[in-house]
Amino acid sequence: LAEKNREAYIEYVGTTLNNLAALQKNIRKYDEAEKNYTEALGIRRGLAEKNREAYIEDVGTTLNNLAVLQRDIKQYDEAEKNYRKALTIAEELAKKNKAVYADSLVLQLNNLAEVQLDLKKKDEARKNLERAFEICQDNLGTGLIDSLQYEENKRLLDLLKNSK
Repeated sequence: LAEKNREAYIEYVGTTLNNLAALQKNIRKYDEAEKNYTEALGIRRGLAEKNREAYIEDVGTTLNNLAVLQRDIKQYDEAEKNYRKALTIAEELAKKNKAVYADSLVLQLNNLAEVQLDLKKKDEARKNLERAFEICQDNLGTGLIDSLQYEENKRLLDLLKNSK
C-alpha cells in the first residue's frame, strides 16, 4: 500500500518498523533491530520535517528505542548521542505541555544518566539525575510523574552516591 500511496501510508510503515525492531531486540536479533529502528527513524524524521508538531514525539520515541538497543549491545557512545537527541525533544515537548511530558523528560534524563555512568561520566550523570529528581520532587502528587520513574531516579542517585 505504501508503494502505491506513500503519503497516505508512510506513517504506518514507520510505526510498524519501530514495533518490529522492538520485537527483534527482544529476541536478540540486534543487527536487524538496529536496521529497522534506523529506517523508522528516517521515516519519522521525514514526517516531522513536514509536520513537526504531529510527529516529533515519534522521532523522540524511536531515538530512545534505538539508544536502549545501543546501550544493550554496549555501543555506549552512540547510545549517549541518541539519548541526548531524545532528551532535546522531550525538553521541547515539556515546555509546551508539562502535564503530558514531564514524565518523559524524567525518563530521558534517567536513561542518559545511566549510559553516562556506563561511560564513567559521573559528574554529567549526577547533574542529569539531580535535574530529574528536582522535576520529580516538583511534581509529586500531581499525577504528572510515574511513581516508578521517581523510584528509578532515587535508585540511580543512591547508586551514584554509593559509588564514590
